Amino acid sequence: MLQKFKNRINATRFEFTVHVHTLQPWPAGSKAVAIGWQRGKRRRGATNSVLPLPNKEKLGTVVRLNEKFSLTSSLYKVPGTDRNSQLGPFKKKCLILAVLETDGRTHATSALGRIVIDLAEFASIDGQELRTFAVACNKSIHAAVGEPHLTVTIRCAEEQPED
Repeated sequence: MLQKFKNRINATRFEFTVHVHTLQPWPAGSKAVAIGWQRGKRRRGATNSVLPLPNKEKLGTVVRLNEKFSLTSSLYKVPGTDRNSQLGPFKKKCLILAVLETDGRTHATSALGRIVIDLAEFASIDGQELRTFAVACNKSIHAAVGEPHLTVTIRCAEEQPED
């Protein structure tokens, strides 16, 4: 009981908005692709399926997703830090993004790659950051195009307590 109370004192709720921009390079001739996301056991979703387009500048294709999703998350302060400090440092809180091959209707047929993002790195009162993440995927994708990258913008806002 006392531990739950301490956790509540050290918790700060944030609203994260993730804008998924592009996945590139991606193998030519691929089926439709979507990005699935998961935060914990119950929070999950997926973007709409998009067909890869030819990329004139680089090897392979580009997948232009241009999709947003939002989620709220409680971040807990690292023990031994200043309780009065509003912003962290916080314990690690993972958001998993998976590159999914789909049948064109967001029904995933297989997971092709994934990215693990620590939301604690993006915690701020009102901040936004554009980042490019390397996608961990199988050897056949690496052999075809090298290392694919997913470009996302993560916006974070502290959730105001309701009175």
